[in-house]
Amino acid sequence: MFEKPGQPHAIRKQAIETLGRLSRQVNISEFAAKIIHPLARVLDGNDTALKQTTLETLSALIFQLGSDYKHFVPTINKVLVANKVPHTNYSLIVSKLQKGESLPQDLSPDSRYGNDDDDLFMTEISTRKLAVNQQHLKNAWEA
Repeated sequence: MFEKPGQPHAIRKQAIETLGRLSRQVNISEFAAKIIHPLARVLDGNDTALKQTTLETLSALIFQLGSDYKHFVPTINKVLVANKVPHTNYSLIVSKLQKGESLPQDLSPDSRYGNDDDDLFMTEISTRKLAVNQQHLKNAWEA
């Protein structure tokens, strides 16, 4: 959805940001290539604002994927150089990753996505007591 130029800018941006938010809560390692390659195509496009959002999302993905992201660094760097897209935070995170150093926590996705209202809603859901039919529970346990 976010790589199609015909879509409205706000929807594309929100879709890219959603990937960054999801990377904090869902293990996306199995789908890394299917996420990162379309993001590379966005970086190869003409929308400057989307490029910055994309790099912020890629930075969030690095924190989850860790050393597995190293496979994608040449591809992303090739696109960044070809389109002259600067992003100091992304460059810093990638350089630390390649050197095997710990990633800078001040650039972690928690600082960008940490204060979402959605997170409060999710904690309310997980702590809410649910009604349980005792007989159904007993029958399921004995089955």
